[in-house]
Amino acid sequence: MKFTAILLPVALCLVLPGCAGSFSKVSGAVKDAPDWYDERRKEVRGEGYPELSEIPEIQKTGASAKSQTLGDVRIKALTAEFASLDARLAAAPSISDYDARIAKLRANLDAANRAPGAQMTEAQAEAIRKKFDVPRVTEPFKGKK
Repeated sequence: MKFTAILLPVALCLVLPGCAGSFSKVSGAVKDAPDWYDERRKEVRGEGYPELSEIPEIQKTGASAKSQTLGDVRIKALTAEFASLDARLAAAPSISDYDARIAKLRANLDAANRAPGAQMTEAQAEAIRKKFDVPRVTEPFKGKK
């Protein structure tokens, strides 16, 4: 208990000069703050905002009425453009058209595969096997299948 009573005043004597120095630094920083700092501080505190009773009521005539009219015109133009999409969609190919085209492509591909010379002969396949038959690579795998 005596030890704590002795350490407390010593600790206070060591901490107080540091705190005093930091207070002066903070006050100096506030004085040298940029122009926007005061505005931001008021905003954070919630100062400078009007009371709800001071906010003017928006009139039905004026800029908002004109923008509403322009909005109506824009909505009508978009509706007409959307209606024109129906005509373009009617001219688009149907799924059966795509199926017929796919069948035609498959038939052409099958005919090309059946054409003479389209398939590799056994001699060509053996030549390729010999080209890639490297003993140091293939020896460990011989007999394993």
